[in-house]
Amino acid sequence: MRRKIFSAASSITRWGTRVIVSVSLCLMLLIPIGLKVSAQTSTDRFLVPLGNYHIAQWLFTPNYAESGIIFILSHVQEKVELQGIHRSDDRGETWSRASGNLKPEDRYRYYVIAVSPRFEINRTLWLFGSKPRTQTGGPRLGMWESKDGGESWWRRGAALPEVNSIVISPNISQDGIMLASLTGYGIVISHDIGASWETLSKIRDVSGVYAPPSFPEEPFIAVATTGSKLKISTDGGRTFETSAEGLPESMFAVRGVAFSQNFAQDRKMFCFGSAGIFVSDDAGIHWTPLVTPASGQDFTVMAVSGDFVHYGAIAYGTDDGEIYLSDDMGKTFHSIGAESLVNYPIETLAFPPD
Repeated sequence: MRRKIFSAASSITRWGTRVIVSVSLCLMLLIPIGLKVSAQTSTDRFLVPLGNYHIAQWLFTPNYAESGIIFILSHVQEKVELQGIHRSDDRGETWSRASGNLKPEDRYRYYVIAVSPRFEINRTLWLFGSKPRTQTGGPRLGMWESKDGGESWWRRGAALPEVNSIVISPNISQDGIMLASLTGYGIVISHDIGASWETLSKIRDVSGVYAPPSFPEEPFIAVATTGSKLKISTDGGRTFETSAEGLPESMFAVRGVAFSQNFAQDRKMFCFGSAGIFVSDDAGIHWTPLVTPASGQDFTVMAVSGDFVHYGAIAYGTDDGEIYLSDDMGKTFHSIGAESLVNYPIETLAFPPD
């Protein structure tokens, strides 16, 4: 099976930020050195310029396999003229702005973008951001909605503190459920597509909220933190317990969580931190190490794809520009050679939907 990995690496050199997109087996690395597409081939990979963006988030439409639509959200530190949202309708070959009537000069910082599970029908996106505290005038916090694929945006719902991650119910058009993790505050939930929010838990050092494909029918929620380890709720967020058995005692910060697409049956989930990547086959009750960093190396990002019955892929990036990929459910990992192109940390990594 051909497997794509989309990732971004940040550079502090004057040459700017580069983005790497890789495809295993038929391997492709995309490097943003301009918007004009070109290719360089070798025995197992070719390079294509993508665009000189500092990317904070990749977003793929649920029907990406048919539509080829990708959105990217620029990093808050991106230069003003490139801030906002960019869209590709051809799997990354060409890009156009999708910020509509959002104005970068208003100095809003956009942190998280989310897509409707029925995007191919309703073309709906949601965006969360804020205005820096040093700015005056107008509301400081904001949520926006687009119903035309990013051509126009309009304010929606109650303002939230800084959102660092979002979970959208696969049945949001019926149940209205959104989960959001707020930096310095905790976890909140909406039952009306963001019109109003209520607090679930004040885990103040939350860095991300995650839910399996079976959510919200199964009220399972995982929370990564910067110092309180991994938290898990089995009652929809009313209570949380620390999930740490098998994780190193020194790994207080959990940087990310991912689930098997078959989680409802296999109970398989993954987490990672400074001590490596860990896997659980019992919904976080016990953890075992999957891969550990080399001496002096740090894992910066992780992505997981597959049902882990017929197929399972795991990828991770490091602080020295390396990306490793497993196409055999985590049994073996191999470098895709990203370090030959970049020598700075990998910031984002994502598999597009099958």
